[in-house]
Amino acid sequence: MSVRVSVGNTKLGRIPNISLTPILTCPSNIPCRTLCYAMRAYRQYPNVRTAWDTNLEICRRSQTEYFDGIAAWLSSKKKSVRYFRWHVAGDIPDDTYLCNMIDLACDFPKTKFMAFSKQHDILHRHYRKAPKNLILRASLWTCWGKLRDVKGLAKAWFQDVDHSEKRIPDNARVCPGSCITCKRCWTLPKNDVVLMQH
Repeated sequence: MSVRVSVGNTKLGRIPNISLTPILTCPSNIPCRTLCYAMRAYRQYPNVRTAWDTNLEICRRSQTEYFDGIAAWLSSKKKSVRYFRWHVAGDIPDDTYLCNMIDLACDFPKTKFMAFSKQHDILHRHYRKAPKNLILRASLWTCWGKLRDVKGLAKAWFQDVDHSEKRIPDNARVCPGSCITCKRCWTLPKNDVVLMQH
């Protein structure tokens, strides 16, 4: 059994990414549990479910094995991987995991890594150690997430169809829904982004 890195999807294009089983690694009090887009893919596509479950199983058994598998995948490419996305599904499960993400980014300085995370406590404890090629964004949902807990971090704001989230700063940019044509999250790592409910 080996780590499963995915190469792209309809939103990311060909950007490699790794995911874990949705919800199991997310904070227990998140409001997005009932709207989780990743759970739809998890239920609908057996190959996706197998890949995400396999990654979580390896990660729980040995984070060393898990991160060595990702490093081996990145090293196997003839050219440096330009972009790498953490967690299309799932989230940072613990402090050690984020420290391993930081170490991996240091080992592959030519790759830009990015993660959106609802694990605000973990982010707060470690984000200052992240190298410039690891972009960490704190995910905030309508009326969920305390700004003082994510001070200093770029944010990804969820905006529902009723536009209930009133904390979004005026200079936050609305995600067009495709990394293929945009890549603002990668090129403007300190700017907030707004993700519209769809």
